[in-house]
Amino acid sequence: MSMQSLFYDFGEFGQPFRAFDLLAKEMTRFAAPDGVTQKLDRAEPRKPRAPGVFPEVEAWEKDGVFFLSATLPGVAKEDVSITVEKNTVNVSTKRELPGIEGYELRARERRAFAFDRTFELPAPIAADKVEASLENGILTVSLPKAPETKPIKINVKSA
Repeated sequence: MSMQSLFYDFGEFGQPFRAFDLLAKEMTRFAAPDGVTQKLDRAEPRKPRAPGVFPEVEAWEKDGVFFLSATLPGVAKEDVSITVEKNTVNVSTKRELPGIEGYELRARERRAFAFDRTFELPAPIAADKVEASLENGILTVSLPKAPETKPIKINVKSA
């Protein structure tokens, strides 16, 4: 996205300070150190990230299970690390792009990357029941809530 398009996308007068605010937010996010935790809580709805931000992550909950999905093109399952502790999940990986031996590189639009992100969920996770799969560049992690956080139906008996 060019600087000119940042100004024109916000209406007739350009609102240049809004464009600089967006630019500052993106620069801060890219400069954030590894280990910064992102809360995934209903009380804190997140705005969609800017197009082209990597990796794209989605999180949702259904039937007592949290799901986390990330777009990881070109990453092998062996290169993905997932750790769970209490109510946080950490996902890290890297992708390297080695040169092709015997050939001179003329263009490279793909890029190597590494990331390490931690997400805080609103309830503890049953770490022994976490499952993850990587298919067609999409990582999906299912994170069942720990049993003590699920509502339990109590049957009332007659005396």
